[in-house]
Amino acid sequence: MGNSKEISTTLILTFLALGCLTCGQTEESGDLSQPYGVPQVTFSSVDAVVTNGSITFGFDVTAVTPKSDDWITIVRKGGSWLAVSDGDYDMTLGASAGALTLTLPLPAATAVDFDLVYYQSATEPYLEIARYQGITVPVSTAGVVLENEVDDGASLSGTRYQDFSVAEVVDSLIEVVVENFYDEEVALRTVGLVSEHLGKGDYDGMMSSAALARSLTGHLIDVSKDSHYRITFEPEKFDFLNTVGAGEVAEKPEVRARKAIANNFGFAKIEILPGNIGYLKLDEFNSEPKAIEKAYAAMAYLEDCEEIIIDLRENGGGYYPVEEALISYFFPAKPKVHINNFYYRDESLNEDNWTRDDLPGKRLLEQHAFILTAEPTYSAAEAVAYALKVRGRATIVGQTSSGGANSIEYFPLVQGFVAKVPVAKGVDSITGTSWDGVGVEVDVSCPAAEALDRAHILALERRLTDCEVWECKSIQYIHDVKRAMVFPAEISNEFKADIAGDYGNAKVAVVNESLSLQLAGSGERWRKLYPLTEDIFMVEEAKEERRVFRVAFRGPGGASTHLQLKFDDGRITEFARKE
Repeated sequence: MGNSKEISTTLILTFLALGCLTCGQTEESGDLSQPYGVPQVTFSSVDAVVTNGSITFGFDVTAVTPKSDDWITIVRKGGSWLAVSDGDYDMTLGASAGALTLTLPLPAATAVDFDLVYYQSATEPYLEIARYQGITVPVSTAGVVLENEVDDGASLSGTRYQDFSVAEVVDSLIEVVVENFYDEEVALRTVGLVSEHLGKGDYDGMMSSAALARSLTGHLIDVSKDSHYRITFEPEKFDFLNTVGAGEVAEKPEVRARKAIANNFGFAKIEILPGNIGYLKLDEFNSEPKAIEKAYAAMAYLEDCEEIIIDLRENGGGYYPVEEALISYFFPAKPKVHINNFYYRDESLNEDNWTRDDLPGKRLLEQHAFILTAEPTYSAAEAVAYALKVRGRATIVGQTSSGGANSIEYFPLVQGFVAKVPVAKGVDSITGTSWDGVGVEVDVSCPAAEALDRAHILALERRLTDCEVWECKSIQYIHDVKRAMVFPAEISNEFKADIAGDYGNAKVAVVNESLSLQLAGSGERWRKLYPLTEDIFMVEEAKEERRVFRVAFRGPGGASTHLQLKFDDGRITEFARKE
């Protein structure tokens, strides 16, 4: 945004130091992670208008390429008001004449949609202005009254603006859940809890659409134990669903297409790791037709690798075609393999899913899959991991996934609210159950950040069980180097001191508590030595040279008398230690 050409119009938000505009009203308070206040306050390149203490925004915005969210926060800290942003804003925050003013320029040709979200905690007032570059946000206006003092000990509080009917939203949700959730008995118990909260007036004080949506989502999950439930306030999706009807997608085709291209259809990275181990990082299972073409291309690129690592640590799921293809590549074309079933309330809609017999390219029948998972791994990503794991085609490395197995659809409620509802229960054809609510259990548990290195080591170890003589030395070297990096051997300070010395064209010293090597011709540079065993070391940044540094113990008392540089092809360069 900082490189965008700016127009002369600036956005000016002024918070007047008024009298007690909210006297006699009950203020809500809570954790900063639970926002209250004004939902869907939208405007484009116009000034905010302040009249009698009400800040009113408005007006049209236009379609732009989607971009990640930016935010600005105004917060009272240490007696001063601060403005903080994750965007590149040239913003000015000032206080004068009893007013707090935030001024920032708006980039040219940019559709701007802001949400003004008001927080109140026990210790700090907090006003967040969240900026979104989105796709045709609906026209709306809203207002909020803020009481603000800018001297020391100031407080920020306000009345809350509600532009929706709680009862209508809840009644609409109840109808959708009762008619569509895959388990009728659970659906009735779920809406019973929601109805109970409505009857008690528990939703009445939620003047923010976001707060109501979060509360409803939590109550639905509490009873159903299905984490796919999600209630949101998204007027654009609401309008789209009202036009086309409920379904698996809730965005216009052109929106989905632009987002898919921006994320390369979920295919984040593909490469060949040392030892001819294929690596695919897939961050979503995209619904666009081109996504399946990307899948075919990715598998063609990896088809001659010896083993395959599939990284789903940041994959929150998606749609079936890419999931189905990815699973199918690890099984023969014939006979097809039955993967799972989905059961709907309407039994005529039930589905049974099998591997495909019409994939292009080679199938990965000899390769084993090592699948990386973490807490963000969800839904369709878990389906791939689970299907391959229980059929003996994959080893799961990392952390247990989130646990969402069921199929969903989006439904328009009323007044801009949208419900994502689980409509079919997924069941694996072998286990007769699924990972729903529990996640996919890992075979090798480790921190998510270490999962790739651990999987690479496991893949290399599998290669070593069935490699040709001519290639085993190279694979062993790559394995030992990788293992040394991940699981360095423990060596004592006494041992370090013993082998430090001058070996002619090579010197060994303890640098920053680590053994380090200096070779003739490399200037003053010291390379850290990573222990493979207690007497064999990998040389830092010597991967291309394929060097392993070995200390040979010969001489009286086991003293180190020689140093060897040992290459993976068997060549050895030896240096004698100087007396």
